[in-house]
Amino acid sequence: MTWLKTVNLLLFISLATQAVTAIWLLVRGTNLVYEIHKYNGIAFLVLAACHLFLNWGWIRANYLKR
Repeated sequence: MTWLKTVNLLLFISLATQAVTAIWLLVRGTNLVYEIHKYNGIAFLVLAACHLFLNWGWIRANYLKR
């Protein structure tokens, strides 16, 4: 599997985890759920940065044309 496919899969899982833990915090917030949400949020940002880095050529070709 390529790096981009791996990052995309992990990014999707992280997004889903953020959504579930956010809802869970609203309904019945516990310290464990808060910690999962917090650290997964950091992982989500790192994965999003990797996703942008791996797609930079496509972004540049399609959106940063002169």
